[in-house]
Amino acid sequence: MIRPLDIAASRDRFEIDGEPHFVCADTAWNAFTSATEEEWDRYTRYRAEQGFNTIQVSVLPVLHDASLTYTAPTPFASTHGYDQGPWDFTRPSSAYFERAELMTALAASRGLRICLVLLWNNYIPGTWGHRSRPDVALPRELVEPFATLVAERFRAHHPLYFIAGDTKFETEAITGYFVAAIEAVKGADPSALAAMHLTGNNSDLPACVVESPHLDFYTYQSGHRVEHVHGGWQLATAFLEKYPTRPLMNAESCYEGHGHAGGVYGRFTAFDVRRALWTSVLAGAKAGFTYGAHGVWSWHRRGAHFTSVANSREPFDWSVALEFAGGWDTAYSARIVERFGLNGLRADQSVVPAAPEGVRAARIDSTGTVVVYLPYADPLRIVASDAPELEYRIIDFSRRIELAADVVRGDGETTVRMPEINGDYLIVGTRSVTSE
Repeated sequence: MIRPLDIAASRDRFEIDGEPHFVCADTAWNAFTSATEEEWDRYTRYRAEQGFNTIQVSVLPVLHDASLTYTAPTPFASTHGYDQGPWDFTRPSSAYFERAELMTALAASRGLRICLVLLWNNYIPGTWGHRSRPDVALPRELVEPFATLVAERFRAHHPLYFIAGDTKFETEAITGYFVAAIEAVKGADPSALAAMHLTGNNSDLPACVVESPHLDFYTYQSGHRVEHVHGGWQLATAFLEKYPTRPLMNAESCYEGHGHAGGVYGRFTAFDVRRALWTSVLAGAKAGFTYGAHGVWSWHRRGAHFTSVANSREPFDWSVALEFAGGWDTAYSARIVERFGLNGLRADQSVVPAAPEGVRAARIDSTGTVVVYLPYADPLRIVASDAPELEYRIIDFSRRIELAADVVRGDGETTVRMPEINGDYLIVGTRSVTSE
């Protein structure tokens, strides 16, 4: 069952009952609106068996970027359903919210915490997402009642919250929606932990949000564009430099199978996901990581209309995307974090002074552990006074196995010879190798 999630005393990570906790999340934004009972049962069982512990779901459907596969009633009374508004936001659908709560309870029974996106930006007048659906706008005076309704209905399941969904905080009025919402959620469920979900390749938060006592952690979105391949570590670095210490996670990396229909680049693979994960974590976004599969997030069914083919290419059927290799890699990586206690990492590129920027390194000060991610095979020189004293292992992600490293020890440095791996891997140097 789900236990409450807390912020560690160090303020840079999560914990449960005093023990470190790495959020290993999947993206299913439109599950509440589109998954059938049988599909949700299969999905939650599969993700739980893999080792995920969190599912990100939007309370309200993402309308500007969606597969038209709705199976639930609209969240609020509407004479035109999902296709066009207006919705009567004074009349929430008890059937919709009861269904969503039952789905949350089933996930919780399998150890999957739901992270709820309270207000996707397309419901807020003036946002970039609202321009595509101006017929559905949440009146400002109904923000607090809606946020309170959600918090009271779901609080027994200890959810996380993303108050804003895909936001840019374009104006003070838009920001006011989200500030009011986070205050209402905390009023109804003071123990809930809340963050904001930003647009891709963005680290800009308004001062009133950063200074809010209700903001518990940060998330960023390294995005779905090939030119943002280094966004995982660059955004983590920006957050650590700009803002007070809070847990930080990459909550939307490149979706596996996602592409750009107008460009020469095809679709993201499991390798792209692993690179986003490890460059984020080692750069300081060590509180968790969110995976996404192109077809699961929108709950696509083969043959259904998808509104954003021009931006993302045709999604795969959700049941096919569910079994993509990157999901297994993400859960495996979360186990590596737990096994080596990597929740205590501190980004430290100084230990790999000659490495290119795509190679990321970190240390654990209390144990001396060194961790380096390489996106491709190469010899690596590790420079630190205690580098020759460490034992080095290689985590081969393509086979999800652990290998002994071939090393050459020198004075204040160690060279890890190139392994026979044509792929990405992790080097872990410890004072004593932890057994499985």
